[in-house]
Amino acid sequence: MAPARRRLAYNPAPHDTTDLPAVPARVRSLDGQLVETAKDCWTMRVSSDGGHAISIRWAKLQRLDQPCCYTRRAEHLVRLYLADRLTRKKASTIHNDFGTFLYFEDWLRTDAGVHRFDWTELNERLARAFLAHGLD
Repeated sequence: MAPARRRLAYNPAPHDTTDLPAVPARVRSLDGQLVETAKDCWTMRVSSDGGHAISIRWAKLQRLDQPCCYTRRAEHLVRLYLADRLTRKKASTIHNDFGTFLYFEDWLRTDAGVHRFDWTELNERLARAFLAHGLD
């Protein structure tokens, strides 16, 4: 009988993104817009034939009063997630998603008392507390 294999947990450092893909320099959105995702401000139109401009400003995570609690890895994963969703959803949806990530970060710092957050730390208790906060 072969010995049972132990599964080794991979715990990258909070600042380590070397095992993750790079955020693409450009992404073609669902409606055909070319969005420069390598920049710290992603700009797109509500629709490809015009409408007002929507901006995702990553600098909003860096406040003067308190540092962002997302680790570099957590922020990188959010960027990858939104860049991927941009190919399948409208610009306004991506903007709303970004707003939710900002809201979640603010809640983590102010209400949950979290100073450093990586997505590996998300558990059911934390998720339920955030959802309950949203219902208040």
